[in-house]
Amino acid sequence: MTNYDIISLHRIDKYHRGTLYKDEIAVFETMGSKDLNIGSGEPVFVNAYSYMLCLSGTAKLSINDQLFDVNAQKMFLMQPLFLFQFKDVSEDFHCYFLAVTSPFADKIQLKELLHHIVNFIFAYSKPSVDLTIEEKSILIDCINEIKKQINRQDHIYHEQLIQNALIRFYLETDNIVDRVEYSVSSTIQSLSDVKSKIDKSKYTTFQKLIVLVSDNYRKEHEVKFYADHLNVTVQYVSQIMRRNTGRSLVAFIRELLYSDARNMLRLTNKSIQQIAWDLNFSDLPSFSKFFKNMSGKSPLDYRKN
Repeated sequence: MTNYDIISLHRIDKYHRGTLYKDEIAVFETMGSKDLNIGSGEPVFVNAYSYMLCLSGTAKLSINDQLFDVNAQKMFLMQPLFLFQFKDVSEDFHCYFLAVTSPFADKIQLKELLHHIVNFIFAYSKPSVDLTIEEKSILIDCINEIKKQINRQDHIYHEQLIQNALIRFYLETDNIVDRVEYSVSSTIQSLSDVKSKIDKSKYTTFQKLIVLVSDNYRKEHEVKFYADHLNVTVQYVSQIMRRNTGRSLVAFIRELLYSDARNMLRLTNKSIQQIAWDLNFSDLPSFSKFFKNMSGKSPLDYRKN
């Protein structure tokens, strides 16, 4: 059985002081093995699109139980809900870790963003990208620009500046990814095409399940929804999740909802009723009961404390 933890950007920031904007986009810089321990030190799900750019040193990176070599010529693209953990980290290991949540990425209304999402999804089979010296230098420059714009908190168009810096990073990343073997044709026109490609791929049921959960857990809380979309039984999809994570699909979805709820209560001014709507609870009492069962406190008490 695999023990794991689900963490938000705000929680990572408690361990590694990074450059963070509203728990939606962040840049962390790590130095050495001690800097890579997050929370309990167990494998973690980071609920964001993550980019790990190695600057120096070596390590092993476990992603969904597959082990990859990390060195200064590689960048890793990690989906939301990838289960990952660093191992065998050298003392001179130094990397940038850029994380972007789905809500922040969704704010960018850009046709080119679809192609980026497609590339990201198809990175399941090969999450690492080999970089030339020039490409690495460009990406470092892009990440530093994102950090710079996040720090300009007094600017009237603060969020738009961050988005523009992120768009440049997306375009530079796609320019690199498009030359490797898992690149997808730019003729794809809609997200339905993306889903069709995924269904026809050789990815495992667990990988398909993770994509579905990442896209839908805020709206779809029932296991049957995911089983139906994968054309398997409820028992089978639950078994797949437990085998890969050590927990049931129901528990996994509940922990994701609980993580989102805590972040919204702590970091936004949304009413508790609005948070309940955002997470698709039938009414406020249902959300309050769910939250109290998970935390031992009512949403209001949690926010006050």
